[in-house]
Amino acid sequence: MGNGGAERVISVLSNELINRGIEVNILTIYGDRVDYPLNPGINHYAIECKSTLRFLRPIERIYKIRKYLKKIKTDTVVSFLADVNIHTLLATILMNLKVVVSERNDPYNDPSSKLIRNIRDRVYYLSDGFVFQTPDAKAYFPEKIQRKGTIIANPIKDNLPTRWKGERKKEIVCVSRLSPQKNIKMLIDSYYKFEKEYPNYLLKIYGEGPLRTELENYVEELSLTRKVIFCGFKKDIHAEIKESSLFVLSSNYEGISNSMLEALAMGLPVISTNCPIGGSRMFINSYDNGILVPVGDSSALYEAMKNVIKDPELANKLSENATDINNELNPRKVCEKWFSYLESIKRKVI
Repeated sequence: MGNGGAERVISVLSNELINRGIEVNILTIYGDRVDYPLNPGINHYAIECKSTLRFLRPIERIYKIRKYLKKIKTDTVVSFLADVNIHTLLATILMNLKVVVSERNDPYNDPSSKLIRNIRDRVYYLSDGFVFQTPDAKAYFPEKIQRKGTIIANPIKDNLPTRWKGERKKEIVCVSRLSPQKNIKMLIDSYYKFEKEYPNYLLKIYGEGPLRTELENYVEELSLTRKVIFCGFKKDIHAEIKESSLFVLSSNYEGISNSMLEALAMGLPVISTNCPIGGSRMFINSYDNGILVPVGDSSALYEAMKNVIKDPELANKLSENATDINNELNPRKVCEKWFSYLESIKRKVI
């Protein structure tokens, strides 16, 4: 239950379900960290793998998932993220319960291992239901899997700061894991050109990840250490960025970026790469409520950044229109879709 997008959706959904009087148990297989608020009535159990041999750990996880599910005597299991989905589906073979898996990323690219993707594509036939984030993600899978699935986008937190109407800070922000998928280097390249024309603007990058040191070194090579600030993970991230001039998502691929959705909901002018699985273009109408740029195109991103900053009327238009997303992705509406779908799965005969 770290600070990722799937973890945030789990917390929102779990809190809503327990408010409806439904018992909720959360089982995590990669540590016991919890970065999002959970109702104290939710049971959280973390699996600890003790095997020192890497190839035995998946077997240990599968065994412990099965053991835990037998202990709590649940009737429905919802699994998030492809590798966890694989473990869960194998652990629940011949158990008298329903399993729904949620595909959270671009299935063409995640998991990064082709072998694991092939295993996923076969094991998924064991599932009773599927929740996809976008039509494009659903379309990746065979018709038999698509027929069992539904599309539910991510909910937006209902206590986000309202749209800032004062003078905005001269800063561009990115909220992202520092990993190859997010292509932060492209954002830095775009900012390198942008900063020459608008030297008063800082680039603030919020998040942690395996590429932090590499990216910091790259910023130093470009002599931008005073202009590009690595801020790490912040629990009060929304308060940190609400007055910013621009939010940028530079990913090579995504399911749906929660940070992008929240930036729109707060009324930040948003620029996003037009990721192939369709999450950004589901919610951004370019130059109406945000701007889409081609994946990997630092020049297009630079031009879009410049267009927003040099044109206050455009920035204000994007900001005003962006907040319409709050109604569409209201947590109660999204959770109602989840609840209805899970009820339909439970009613099906095993």
